[in-house]
Amino acid sequence: MNKSASCELRRLTNHVRRKLMTFKGDKNNKRQTSSHYYIINYIASKGNEDVFQRDIDQRFSLRRPTTTEILKLMERNGLVTKKSVENDLRLKKVVLTKKAKVLGAEFETFLDDMESQMTEGISDEHMEVFFDVVEKMRLNLENES
Repeated sequence: MNKSASCELRRLTNHVRRKLMTFKGDKNNKRQTSSHYYIINYIASKGNEDVFQRDIDQRFSLRRPTTTEILKLMERNGLVTKKSVENDLRLKKVVLTKKAKVLGAEFETFLDDMESQMTEGISDEHMEVFFDVVEKMRLNLENES
């Protein structure tokens, strides 16, 4: 039986998506997606460091128009605002709202639990190999574009 890396990654992605759909988050807003929560988590992890759209593009391997649409929806949902920076008024940093900070803390706990479940029984050495292989695959595909 031949195994396919893309097929196995797809299967894993399906399981992760199903698990992510169990996160309740903002119960009043059905338009929230796991992408929103991952972006909130990323911005929160940066602390006081400014985060710009290009940072989000790079972190999640998104194209600029996709990130633009995600951020527009997040703004409409009251999760982020865009603020000018002092040294370049054309540049806008992405800032979390109080609502996003609360949701982000809940999502971080959810992610920690999911990560523990996913990696249970897997050694640190195996996880390093996993991360190395996934990075190499990603770079292979990025180099093609």
